[in-house]
Amino acid sequence: MKTCRQCSNKVYNSMQKFCSQKCYWDSLKGQESKRKNGKNIKCKTCNLEFYISESRFGKKKYCSRECAVKDNYGFKPKDKKCSVCECVFTIKSGLETNKKTCSHECHCELARQITEKRNKKLKQTKKTLKCKECKNKFEHNLSFKKVFCSNDCQKKFLKKSRIGKKNPNYRGGYFTRKNFKGTTAHKHNKACLDYRKKFLLKHNYLFCEICGVNSNGTIKHDVHHIYFASKIPKHKELHNERNLIMVCRECHLDFHANRKQDEFKKLQKERKLKRLFGF
Repeated sequence: MKTCRQCSNKVYNSMQKFCSQKCYWDSLKGQESKRKNGKNIKCKTCNLEFYISESRFGKKKYCSRECAVKDNYGFKPKDKKCSVCECVFTIKSGLETNKKTCSHECHCELARQITEKRNKKLKQTKKTLKCKECKNKFEHNLSFKKVFCSNDCQKKFLKKSRIGKKNPNYRGGYFTRKNFKGTTAHKHNKACLDYRKKFLLKHNYLFCEICGVNSNGTIKHDVHHIYFASKIPKHKELHNERNLIMVCRECHLDFHANRKQDEFKKLQKERKLKRLFGF
């Protein structure tokens, strides 16, 4: 069994020479590094000697970041003239060397002036282009890109280019104009809207057929299926007017929570829903 070179304790791994990292670093104490190719220099602010490698010659001048911040990284403040209001302002750090304005307002004003000049130049330079759809020539300035001579040409081109598989909403050709009969949600919403329209034409305002609350008492009124769509989703007479009723939101929630059993039985008798659905 091997022993540690530093403390002569047992080493269980045959590949290791030391029992711990502490022993390894203790063994290196007092030895000069073989890779040492730098020199000792003095810090600019505190005059403390510290070692730098050859790759850092002429670059590193401070022993720590605190010393660099104290000396402002060797940058001397300069006076500069604002390009908008022409007032003198001082640059305090090297990061502000490219600064042209004294304040945020002047910076925004300068940006606006630059964009105005650029847009004027682009508007003056006109170019003859060819329309993608009708292939007629038209003149256009370079302030923004244009491919079509008019909106009508653009609409025609999009209609042609987005048919079938080219359309981003294409889903394998299942939903087409010929075979589309509408989903269950589509039919459900349509039936509710139609009943609401007929109800308004008949009564001129919305009110709950159960508790009689109108729009002054509550804002929201819903069309409710007396026989739920979840119980008989594919029945022919599901969206029949006899199965629909206008209710307020509270009564609607009570119906679905089975808290209106007496009203349900009453409506079932009055509208003869058992005979309608064949129960």
